[in-house]
Amino acid sequence: MRSPKNRVDAFYQRIKNNPVLATLIILGAIVTGLSSLTDATKNLLELASTETRPAINGEWRAEVTYDWKNAKY
Repeated sequence: MRSPKNRVDAFYQRIKNNPVLATLIILGAIVTGLSSLTDATKNLLELASTETRPAINGEWRAEVTYDWKNAKY
């Protein structure tokens, strides 16, 4: 086996000698590509989330009384 000439050759040689590392790099590239091109990441996070956001949109009304005279709004 020849010795690597630079860091890139050493990296490629390490990947070739370790199929698990090569598989993880390929899967990582696929997941990254899918999440950047689609909303797959958002959908996966929504599947993992069990809590839902309460419906608080709309018009709210309240009575506020301040400490000074005739200060009820």
